[in-house]
Amino acid sequence: MKDESLRTSFPGDAAGTDAPALRSEMPVVDELCSLLVAHGVKDAVLCPGSRNIPIVGTLSKIPGMRTAAVTDERSAAFFALGIIERTGRPALVCCTSGTALLNFHSAVAEAFYQGLPLIVVSADRPPERIGQMDGQTLPQAGVFRRIVKHSVSLPLVRTKTDLFHANRLVNEALLAATRGTPGPVHINVPLEEPLFGFTKKKGASPRMIRRVSVAQMLAALRLPVEDGDAARRLPVGAPDVPADGPSAAR
Repeated sequence: MKDESLRTSFPGDAAGTDAPALRSEMPVVDELCSLLVAHGVKDAVLCPGSRNIPIVGTLSKIPGMRTAAVTDERSAAFFALGIIERTGRPALVCCTSGTALLNFHSAVAEAFYQGLPLIVVSADRPPERIGQMDGQTLPQAGVFRRIVKHSVSLPLVRTKTDLFHANRLVNEALLAATRGTPGPVHINVPLEEPLFGFTKKKGASPRMIRRVSVAQMLAALRLPVEDGDAARRLPVGAPDVPADGPSAAR
């Protein structure tokens, strides 16, 4: 499905730019990649496959995103850990669907116990194909269990409510990677065919959720700050609800 009303734009796509970044025609991929940029992710290690082509193709064209293509998934994940240790920033590693994801397991465990904000992004088959003995298909959602700080599996985006939901899940995962003691997070992205459509069309900016301290919120409201408020932090995002339904606001 191609719905231009669901399109988003990268922060690097300034108004009036003649050559905007190439992006996937899939709204969920567009939303994911633009939120990665908004949250300050600047390094991506990409393991090219078939199912993750929309993500790989989009990330590799983002202005300012440093990408490296590593075909061996185990090596790619550890390479991403090296980037994190060198830069002190979160880094992303992306793979296609199926057993490719399992090759990240050792590096994810290392990231968890070393407190490194590794962002694992995996492409996946649509939910109705899971458990049907399709090639390169396995239950990917939650596969890392207790060795990630947060794990989400995005919905298939067919409506504005679906996109609103996907936006919230991606924001939550990216915030979790650096909250408190840093650590790995997993974002699983089911994708439907066709996979190979790209566009240069622009859209609206993505909704970014930030974490602010209670003290900052009280100061903004001109209320007194109590002891301990400075250390407490809450997620703050735009309170908008998509026009096609209120369910995403629950």
